[in-house]
Amino acid sequence: MKNVSFARQDACHFENQNPKINSFATLLGFALLSLVIGWEINLANIEPFDAWVWHTAGRATLIIAIIGLAAALFVPQAYCRFGCPTGALLNFVRASGSADRWGRRDWTALGFLSAGLIAVATVRAWPRTEPAPEPLSLTGRTMGTTWSVKIRDEVADPAIVDKAIADEFEWAENMTSHWRTNTDLSEFNRTATTNAMPVPWPVLTLVRWSAEISRATEGAYDVTVGPLVNLWGFGPRPRRTEPPTDKEIAAVLPAVGWKNLEVLDGMLRKQHPALEVDLSSIAVGWAIDQVAQNLERRGFTNFLVEAGGELRARDRWTIAIEHPTRFCILTNESIGTSGTYRRNFRSGGRQYSHLIDPHTGCPITHNTVTVSARHADCAHADAWAAALNVLGVQEGLPLAERLNLAAQFVVEQSDGKFEVRQSTAWKAREPLSGAVSAEKP
Repeated sequence: MKNVSFARQDACHFENQNPKINSFATLLGFALLSLVIGWEINLANIEPFDAWVWHTAGRATLIIAIIGLAAALFVPQAYCRFGCPTGALLNFVRASGSADRWGRRDWTALGFLSAGLIAVATVRAWPRTEPAPEPLSLTGRTMGTTWSVKIRDEVADPAIVDKAIADEFEWAENMTSHWRTNTDLSEFNRTATTNAMPVPWPVLTLVRWSAEISRATEGAYDVTVGPLVNLWGFGPRPRRTEPPTDKEIAAVLPAVGWKNLEVLDGMLRKQHPALEVDLSSIAVGWAIDQVAQNLERRGFTNFLVEAGGELRARDRWTIAIEHPTRFCILTNESIGTSGTYRRNFRSGGRQYSHLIDPHTGCPITHNTVTVSARHADCAHADAWAAALNVLGVQEGLPLAERLNLAAQFVVEQSDGKFEVRQSTAWKAREPLSGAVSAEKP
């Protein structure tokens, strides 16, 4: 009976080893098959942690196997007894002397196995987000300032796109510049006549848009302010360090007035021979629009175009605004900012801004230092920022409310701090941003 019992136990032990042998053979066969067909695992397609586990677990398994096989030279079935996780699990489940009954240890083993399977399934089903690639950045110069374009889309040939952007800015400047002496607009400004003269369609378009803003602001925004800008030294003529005299200002004022500029069919006509057109407050934004449209025609859907601080976004971008530094989110819209803190000069203890009030012929004197305006196109955002800055917060904010304009005003307080005030339309775009104050930089 003892011999029969021993033989039976040995047979049961041999049967328990068969699944291990079959599993090992299956694994070895799969490895050989993978080697023959040349199947490779690309670690770039899995998470960094998974790649680390793959290498670490693989090395650990090989090390345990080698140690186990070496130990088997001295201890029978050393790997199966000490290095095989399957054997360890079977040893844990097996209860000596018990029959084939489902017991507490079986339930415990099943629980461990289920927890492991659930953990693996959860990790694999967890959504993985790819890190956003760095956008392509292109830069250049235009209209006396710099431009930059950031593109998040895939760009096959950046050199071609860079040239297309530079060419678009160059064309826009040739159409609208009064600084360059060889443009049609400069020729129109130099000609002292009241006869109608042909000008390019971009000039006509921008003059029409400007007239609408001039009418809405009762002349606070005026593209015929060029002679006054030149007189104060902020135009193409040499800069000055002293303000002009009252007599000099009075001599120039009759040539200023948006109503003195008539738009005809393909032509402009001055009603005063000394009238000049200065599109600086709208032309940069319009040039940005042309570049954005060029990129859209090329199939790009996620980019940011900037020139001289004016921006137009396609898709969602977070941008910063200076003085004081603050942030806003642009989604398929444009923003223009007009400030008095860059182009100015000091004389007699007073600072003179480049923003001229057409009614007085002098730089603005109120305490609004920066205005930002948001619009669907950058030309209007650019122009409205300048118009509202000339008006100041006292007149500009009520106008923005009446016209449902998204505008933000930065006002310098008597204690040197800045207060940021926003129209209702701006708050609707930035629901979490309220009135804030900051120290003067």
